[in-house]
Amino acid sequence: MHWSWNQLVQPNNGGNWEGAQVAILEPLSAFENSVNNKPVGVAPYDTLTFHSHHLSDQSILLVPSSILEEARAYLTEFTPGRIMPFNGDIRSAIIEALHNHYPQTWHICDEKGNLIGKKMKHSAGGYDQKTCLRTTDGRVIELIEGRGHDPNSEHKSRAIKEYHKVGRYIGLHADAATNSLEKNVYFKELVDF
Repeated sequence: MHWSWNQLVQPNNGGNWEGAQVAILEPLSAFENSVNNKPVGVAPYDTLTFHSHHLSDQSILLVPSSILEEARAYLTEFTPGRIMPFNGDIRSAIIEALHNHYPQTWHICDEKGNLIGKKMKHSAGGYDQKTCLRTTDGRVIELIEGRGHDPNSEHKSRAIKEYHKVGRYIGLHADAATNSLEKNVYFKELVDF
């Protein structure tokens, strides 16, 4: 599964998710604390996990208000408070839910600390030249430059360097070995099986 950090995936040559009807919000710690589902590829715009994912008790499922009751009736293992309605566009709903339900969230921003998740911005790869996080106290931490795949020149933060040291791929998954796997005809058949 592909995940984006603290925002709807920005539209890119791989697709556009602005019209999505559902969003799953899940703290990164839920993946890190799992046994079988730690991210194999780590980038704020494209974090990749294998295996099925069991949503944590901290997860939130955003659905359109018009299907809220139907979603709650169908997804009985969720507590009603974890399935939340939204009206309007999903990008704004995600940002609002992060602010309201995850107040300690560090947000993807530009070098000046401006949140970039609030507005749609198309780019070929779905990322900016510099990817930064704004902490809850307003500090800006540069994570990676460009695609993020070169550990010698593009990994900027200590955390990203640590992820790389423990064998996590950093950067756009198109540069990773997993991309070849995803395009493999036998792998596709297994996924469809």
